[in-house]
Amino acid sequence: MTTMSDLPQDLTKEIFSRVPLTSLSAVRSTCKSWNSISKSQVLCESAARRKQFLGFMMKDFSVCSMKFDLQGIQNEADFVDPSIKQVSVLDQVEISQIFQCEGLLLCVTRDKSRLLMWNPYLGQTRCIQPRNTFLSGDQYALGYDKNRKHKILRILGDCKSGYMVLGYEIFDLSANTWKVSNDNRDWQIDHYQRERFRKLLPLPFKSHYSNKLLLSCVREEQLAVLHYNWVMGQALEIWVTKKIDPGEVSWSKFLRFTSSCIGHIIPGSFFVDEEKKVVVVVDQDYNRRIVTGRNQSAHILGPDRYFKSVNIGETRYIGKRSKHGYMISELCRPRVCSSYVPSSVQLQTNQPVKSEESEN
Repeated sequence: MTTMSDLPQDLTKEIFSRVPLTSLSAVRSTCKSWNSISKSQVLCESAARRKQFLGFMMKDFSVCSMKFDLQGIQNEADFVDPSIKQVSVLDQVEISQIFQCEGLLLCVTRDKSRLLMWNPYLGQTRCIQPRNTFLSGDQYALGYDKNRKHKILRILGDCKSGYMVLGYEIFDLSANTWKVSNDNRDWQIDHYQRERFRKLLPLPFKSHYSNKLLLSCVREEQLAVLHYNWVMGQALEIWVTKKIDPGEVSWSKFLRFTSSCIGHIIPGSFFVDEEKKVVVVVDQDYNRRIVTGRNQSAHILGPDRYFKSVNIGETRYIGKRSKHGYMISELCRPRVCSSYVPSSVQLQTNQPVKSEESEN
């Protein structure tokens, strides 16, 4: 009698390729050999997956999986609205910031008291403990070193009187170690961006204070920057790196749109599909305010001035009480990460956190 463990590996890979990433844990539990094989290598890469954008977004203080069928831009009749579903493994905690790098997600809780690492492919989560305590003004980035070891950059921030940088720490995920850095860099990082812990590189344009700038990733090895010029005809440009090294970068213009093509949109976050020459920009719709919150939209920009807006739900007003006792309405703006690539990196748990001083 043939059992599931007797199936050829090619057939096993095909089965895994048809299972949603967030449901892989349930499939693994049906067979010990499947569980062992899938944790030692990535089995869910397939041509079917590559036809879609698969990623994660933050929506209403929750982490959601998101599928985008980008094939439809070539034929309007084939277009399918994006599928957005809340991730059940993280539904017991409110998340205010997410970062993604090489198949791992770093999540910051809404109260800024905890950091959670999550590997969606393996279904593993890990709580990152601080050296002392996390601060409400802290900023973070997720990246890796030259040995492709994942690391977290923490910028210690004080918001009591304006914003003041108090220091820098780097957490090595594999060594479970916090290192205090004495490097004094004058920069900050928005919570939907990713950095590689290298020196600052020049942008391909001159930017002014009134311009909107956003950073995203393309296939993990390239960067993309969105430049929205409010003054010069409200032009929106996307640039992608051709070459990026520690001390050198070169850019190419990917797409350019003017307000006459796209109307008035306010970019919040975005991702790029180089193969199909498509950019998807996500944010709240400021022109259509509703009673309970604001509508959220995904704006799809493509070749030959292709433009389409898709409603992706509503941002709710979430009230919180101030220190003086009155209620403040708070909106959670949607944030989308770059395209997800599965990883077999194991998240080690239950290890004591170590700390060391940097020699810099």
